[in-house]
Amino acid sequence: MKLHQSSPAGRNAFTGYGEGYVQVNGDRFDSSILVLPDAPVRAWEVATLAELDEPRVAELARLEVEIVLIGTGPALRFP
Repeated sequence: MKLHQSSPAGRNAFTGYGEGYVQVNGDRFDSSILVLPDAPVRAWEVATLAELDEPRVAELARLEVEIVLIGTGPALRFP
């Protein structure tokens, strides 16, 4: 059996990560981003958990996403 990596056309996929960065579709991002399945990756002005306030959570709610993944760096922290 041969296994082949594939990703659905037109959909975003996380392709790597490391200390201080994440890769989406092979592109490296070193700052906060919003990644939706089928929209361009875009910058997000939230850089720390302290900045995750009610208006920004409301922004996420308007996107009608099912899962929100928040990277908190090397230490596990809860919003």
